[in-house]
Amino acid sequence: DTVAQKIGIDLSGVKIVDVGNATYREQLVERYIELPKKLMGKKSVARRMDNPLYMAMVMETVGDVDCTFGGLDTTTYEFVMAASGIIGLAEGLFPLRRALEEGDLDKLCERLIATANGNGGIDNITVVCARLEPL
Repeated sequence: DTVAQKIGIDLSGVKIVDVGNATYREQLVERYIELPKKLMGKKSVARRMDNPLYMAMVMETVGDVDCTFGGLDTTTYEFVMAASGIIGLAEGLFPLRRALEEGDLDKLCERLIATANGNGGIDNITVVCARLEPL
């Protein structure tokens, strides 16, 4: 709070929590477990709460934060794994598995773009699909 004041940032309306607070962390796990569409069990979520990225995803899922940013100290892979493990995938992604299994990469790209647009994608959408086979 004092750092924000020194540089002229108004934090009124911003809730600041101590992510190291064991009670808060336990409450997050309990609130996550109560959700109807939870993806992990209590032990799995509790074990991941030491990882700030997973904790942020739980905070987002239970509604304590509006969004989660990553990238400064995490890879895209780590971010996607945490998000898909805690929050889950957007509705409508399972038909994509069929296109992937069919092996038609053009169809897969088209379905990925249609799904992104259908889920509110308003920015440029780039899809790259590649088939890697042994030599």
